[in-house]
Amino acid sequence: MLRARKPRQRPTARDRQREETRKRLLDAARKLFAKNGYEGVSVTDIGKEAGVSHAMIYANFGDKAGLLYEIIKENNAPQYPAAVCAAKSSGSALERIIKVLGVWAKYDLSDPELLAIMQGYSWTWPAEFERVNSRERAKHLKLVEDLIAEGIEQAEFSDRLDAAIASDAIFAIYTWGLRPGVFEGASAAACIQRLEPQIRLLVEQAHEV
Repeated sequence: MLRARKPRQRPTARDRQREETRKRLLDAARKLFAKNGYEGVSVTDIGKEAGVSHAMIYANFGDKAGLLYEIIKENNAPQYPAAVCAAKSSGSALERIIKVLGVWAKYDLSDPELLAIMQGYSWTWPAEFERVNSRERAKHLKLVEDLIAEGIEQAEFSDRLDAAIASDAIFAIYTWGLRPGVFEGASAAACIQRLEPQIRLLVEQAHEV
């Protein structure tokens, strides 16, 4: 039996105000974190920049760490669908892996200063954040792992190559490969161009085992 769907409730004025406050806090935090670093910014600074009470940070995000993590989630949201498209595009498995890394780099280096803050904070954030981030990271790594498996099946890669281990290794190469983007102002394309030979070497060595 079909059940009638409940009509969606329209946002109330209070809902819109709360969303506007969240946006102002996120924008203020992005600006201040990029300028002064995560540790160099207080909740009072963020509230003042946003034009609201710093108590709104606790009400909307729990604390400053929660605010930063919300920024991380917002930045990552459009990255995965774009990476899926790259993985499904034309080309060899290796070419598509490079395309996926190019998508990651495009989004990760859209704000190099914020990327540096996120990377540093990821070593000290709460275990709960790590669990959530690990699930998100696993989705991205699965794209690379599946492409490696495809390459093995198509005899593009050696059948001695372990897809899961190789995808972890590629992610490590990628993460280190973004440092020129943070410290030297290199573009996303330039970073990928510099790390591509390392990815290729990883696959070529697998053939020689």
